[in-house]
Amino acid sequence: INGEAINSDVYASFDNKRLVFNKDGSIWKTGINKKEKSLAYYSLEDGDFYTGWKMIGNKRYYFINGYNDTFNDYKDIDGKRYYFHEDGSVNKAGFEKIDGKLYHFDNNGVAQTGWQTIDNKYYYFDENGAAKTGWFQVGGGYRPFPLAYGYLWYCAREDGSLYADAWFNIDGKDYHFDKWGHKMPY
Repeated sequence: INGEAINSDVYASFDNKRLVFNKDGSIWKTGINKKEKSLAYYSLEDGDFYTGWKMIGNKRYYFINGYNDTFNDYKDIDGKRYYFHEDGSVNKAGFEKIDGKLYHFDNNGVAQTGWQTIDNKYYYFDENGAAKTGWFQVGGGYRPFPLAYGYLWYCAREDGSLYADAWFNIDGKDYHFDKWGHKMPY
């Protein structure tokens, strides 16, 4: 540029657009670049201050003014919780174990919360999206069957799925669960 060799990425303004030139002198048309503690997104079409979701390759990213600074952590966007990996991309649909806890993400990468039916199995995910395992209570108020006030007991396997619709031996003791996973009193 200006007759000098390029030793690093260079930003230049041309015709009211900010262009990025690679070390070889070519124009960087689109892509992401991790610099220090943030991920930068640039495209000729969107400009360098893009805000929103972007698919790059087969990964989904979120940028604010062209940057994403969330790695290996959660971020709430528009009231929904997402987990961003080390490369800055969000989770794909399905289960994932993060820091020893099991999570499920929908097709948009949103961490599921509350009651979910997945592959005909019941799961309960807390407000942070972690699947409950072992014995736990959920509820409050009146439930018609079994007749109960207050909280109802459930038990989930290590994979987060509830014991339901049968008798099960758990830690050497027999328990009966209805089809919704409620522990029955008998």
